[in-house]
Amino acid sequence: MDVKKIEKKLYKVVSTYRTINIADSFVINANKLENTTGHGERKLYIGNENKELRSFFGKKGFEVECYFEKENLEQFMSQIKTEYLFPQQNYSASNISENQLSTLYLERLNKVNNLEKVIHFKIEEQDHLKGPRVYINSKDDSYNLLRELTFDEICKVVVYKVTTDLKNFYYIFHLYVDYESKFGDVLHPTIIREEEQIIQNSKEIPATEKLNLTVSRVGQGDFRKKLLNNSLVNFCPLTEVSRQDILIASHIKPWSVSNNKERLDINNGLLLTPTFDKLFDKGLITFNEKKELKISSYLDDDTRKKLNISEKVIPNLPIRGREKYLKYHNENIFKKI
Repeated sequence: MDVKKIEKKLYKVVSTYRTINIADSFVINANKLENTTGHGERKLYIGNENKELRSFFGKKGFEVECYFEKENLEQFMSQIKTEYLFPQQNYSASNISENQLSTLYLERLNKVNNLEKVIHFKIEEQDHLKGPRVYINSKDDSYNLLRELTFDEICKVVVYKVTTDLKNFYYIFHLYVDYESKFGDVLHPTIIREEEQIIQNSKEIPATEKLNLTVSRVGQGDFRKKLLNNSLVNFCPLTEVSRQDILIASHIKPWSVSNNKERLDINNGLLLTPTFDKLFDKGLITFNEKKELKISSYLDDDTRKKLNISEKVIPNLPIRGREKYLKYHNENIFKKI
């Protein structure tokens, strides 16, 4: 493949593989959880033997050309920074010194910043291993970035199958952080505590408003009530479901990056059914000013089919007053390749 075309993103995404979880057994020793046995292994589990896997990667014993994109690695390092600086799990590196993870973060960030725009590596299936589990490995040093930058559970990989000529296929690996899978919230616990502490310590905010600001983070309080009482928005625009006890009040511009006025502004909110609320919060879907539902390339093909969703116009989507918030979601939350 012409590397210049990858750098300029002049490729077509043919398909997306389901999310690959980073396991503690895969990461390097310093990133391992405390008291974990084993020395780490370079092989990565990508799923059990099935048609989807073979259709995506190839026949048993496959060897394929792969790439990291520097832009994605930089975004990933920004997302994972809080866990490096304020770890919520006990990592082996913390046993070396209190600030060891912080030091490692700066070293690894510097390493990423000095990479080329695209980083090549080749993976091969570990077909000598018996059983239904399929593993990949690589002899290339750049592959080690997967093990060096990531932590168990909270780090994920999405893989794209791409082409520039409809004949030859290549694979782009993207890393992203999923705090919710471990901590139960899309935000890192440290950020939540700091923001809530700022609200509670404020002498300018009345006690009742402090409560509303705090509970609005999880779509409760007056924020949710105002959405439910507004006939223009008191339903899920995707499903048209209006049953109140299953609708979730979701911020368009996330609570963590909103000011106090935006946190309670109903124009910064949508009511969505649980599945679409989760997809929206994670940046796997978004809406534009034309009322179009846009689906992230991070959402794998199999999940799209099972959810039976496709990009289309949502006629009942409330746009008026929400333009700036939707623009923010499009540009900053929606996951794009």
